[in-house]
Amino acid sequence: MVSNKESAVIFVDIEETYSYNEDLVCKFVLNHYTPQEGDRIALYRLGWKSVRDYIVFEWAPIGLPETIEHHVVFEKHYLPRNESEIYQICYISSENILHGATIPFQFQEEVSKKHIFYTCSSSEFESPLILSSFENIMKIRQSRKERERNSANSTPSKRSIGSNESLNLHNSCEKQIAALKLEIEELQKKLMLQQNELNRLKTKKKPQNESIFIKDSKYELGELDPIPPFPLNI
Repeated sequence: MVSNKESAVIFVDIEETYSYNEDLVCKFVLNHYTPQEGDRIALYRLGWKSVRDYIVFEWAPIGLPETIEHHVVFEKHYLPRNESEIYQICYISSENILHGATIPFQFQEEVSKKHIFYTCSSSEFESPLILSSFENIMKIRQSRKERERNSANSTPSKRSIGSNESLNLHNSCEKQIAALKLEIEELQKKLMLQQNELNRLKTKKKPQNESIFIKDSKYELGELDPIPPFPLNI
């Protein structure tokens, strides 16, 4: 497995919101990694603890050159319709090892034509940095809402915001940032549990069934009755 700071699979052009009424096209590039048969690209609800917790997955394409951009398509009738949940897409190897993950995103019924795209570089693969990216998304959303609110409340004379109004806005932002930090701490804990589960699956040893069978099949020959001699005078 690659190190935390260098993911084997890098997802590109990730949107902050997808429509569940349209097919989701997931693009990615390979970083010195050759896909194997059984590799899969899976959609998870953020906070998943086991690789088996996927919502839907597609088999990773194999036999393609590393230098080109690859993609898989998640058909719309398999996508979740819960607009309050947060999701991410992960690349899981045939050995159930995590080789790459997108930044978190959400689903909505309709998405504005004006999207914001994110590219997950190899340095963003480490779990805390993925959460940091999510924190940036929430800050962008909050900043956008503040601009829209200020634009709606402004007069034709472009009146500047008063000192009291500015102070209230600042206090409101501080409270929202504090709430986001608490949410991010919870997500960090969930991701740590997720990583521990992956490590457990990786190091789990196969049962030595053959040795157990041989051990259980031993008999004490001394306890068997002797076989009578074969009669010769027939």
